[in-house]
Amino acid sequence: MDFITSIDSSQLNVLIQSASERIILALPGLFKENMKVIESKYLSGFKDIKVILNCSEKIIRQGYGEIGAIQKLREIGVPLFDQPENLVSFIIADNKGFFLFPQSRIFLEESHNVRNAIEMDPFSMEQIIGLFFPPNLFEKKQFEDKLANAVILSAQRIQNIDEILKDGEKIKVSLLKDQKFDPVKKAIESNPPLHPDLKRILEYYTTNYLWIDLKFKGANISNKTINIPQHVLPINSEALRKKLTSNLKLFDNIENASWHYKLKDVNEDVAELRKNYLHPIREKNGMNIISKTDLILFKSSFEVIKQKIAVVIVEVKDEITEEIDGTKEKFKRVLIDYYEKNPTREIANADLESKNKKIEEFVRRIIRPLDFPNADELLGNFSLVYQDYELTSKDLDNEVLLNELIEKKIISAENGKGLKNSYKGYKEKKD
Repeated sequence: MDFITSIDSSQLNVLIQSASERIILALPGLFKENMKVIESKYLSGFKDIKVILNCSEKIIRQGYGEIGAIQKLREIGVPLFDQPENLVSFIIADNKGFFLFPQSRIFLEESHNVRNAIEMDPFSMEQIIGLFFPPNLFEKKQFEDKLANAVILSAQRIQNIDEILKDGEKIKVSLLKDQKFDPVKKAIESNPPLHPDLKRILEYYTTNYLWIDLKFKGANISNKTINIPQHVLPINSEALRKKLTSNLKLFDNIENASWHYKLKDVNEDVAELRKNYLHPIREKNGMNIISKTDLILFKSSFEVIKQKIAVVIVEVKDEITEEIDGTKEKFKRVLIDYYEKNPTREIANADLESKNKKIEEFVRRIIRPLDFPNADELLGNFSLVYQDYELTSKDLDNEVLLNELIEKKIISAENGKGLKNSYKGYKEKKD
């Protein structure tokens, strides 16, 4: 392998798999493809494995690893070490060692055949092991012997100058010329790149959050009233109008109606759904934001409520129809009582049989144009629907919205500040 070389995930796995004595791996974080090989190696009985990480939320968010990969190795007992201040990455497998230059997978897909590793000489390998895992008093002499032997091996490499120069022939270095620089400069000036911090933060939030527009309609029918236009009553009677006012509600005594509690129960389910998974945002006119980690549970709960609504509609339809008919009858009775006690001249001059008929005719004439809904009409709007939308960089460029997301702890104060500063710098640079 060349002194300056390329090591991608698959080649790193080959080094891990081929080791028979020792593995020391130092990386900012760990991805699943490497974790699986380490797991297999460890479970096969190979125990001399040490993995050094910079385990932090920041490193994971920046695209240098996956928390699940680290968790898995912890569960099976692989020795994991934390070095927060370490930015040096390397692998030592038996007597082979390489300094590594890993890339964030947020900014770039893993590159193949790109020089990203430098071979260690034997002395550097032993020195690094001693620095990260200092020998104790009893191991010190053995460590000194290893260093002395490594010096000899390193010196032998230096003597092979021809091999070193041969490796150098593969590295093509040329003077940067206008033909290469000018097109890059022009492209960057016409479309300035996002600040790295801005791109990283945007990538995280636009990938992990969604807008949810949840609409719940038709459940608030308990307070439905009947409108009586002024022209419907054939006489201008304030007494009659006051008497009817108390009977304008379509439903009376709903506290004793089982259908009312079934609708109320659905209302409470929807309120719980909102509380558990959604964050209403004022700046988006009450639209909600949701973490994608909650999306599966949200959809599951949503479907349960939707099915419950379908069942409730069937269960309450007959009871609501009966109540509406009862309200119509009560309304009719109020009007009949009024005309019996306050007959018009036409009613007063009629005989008893004609009088009753005329009253019923007057009452029918009043009731006919009134808008008494039926149960199908009331329950036809009873529904729960939602639409989801992507969270975009344009959303996060809205300072009022951004402040609200920070206030609701959707976005951390640190990331919010980073977004504001990065957007500001990006705009100033573009202008």
